[in-house]
Amino acid sequence: ALCERPHNARAEDPVSDSAIAWPSKTLHFEPGLRYGVRQRIYIPEHSPRVSSNSFFVEFGFDEDDINERLMASVIPAPPVRALVNVAVASYGTNQAGRSDNRMVFHFQTV
Repeated sequence: ALCERPHNARAEDPVSDSAIAWPSKTLHFEPGLRYGVRQRIYIPEHSPRVSSNSFFVEFGFDEDDINERLMASVIPAPPVRALVNVAVASYGTNQAGRSDNRMVFHFQTV
């Protein structure tokens, strides 16, 4: 059976636009149950360029004592389907009216 949230857990204000957080002191998990979370997400136009393309799951992230930080895991996210590395690789001339001009475009699909 899937329990969508631990007993007595209440979602607090997110710590950022991309996080869901519960105070770790209020989480009480029952043995033998599988827990899950559902949340709407925003899919950007392209994969992140200056941060990791991953989901992070942490229990105890708000604790000051390292012994109270119970668990952390990283789940890689699939790349956003888009054209990347698009470029005009070469061309013969930019003179108007030339019939022997060739342009080469390079792009990568995800």
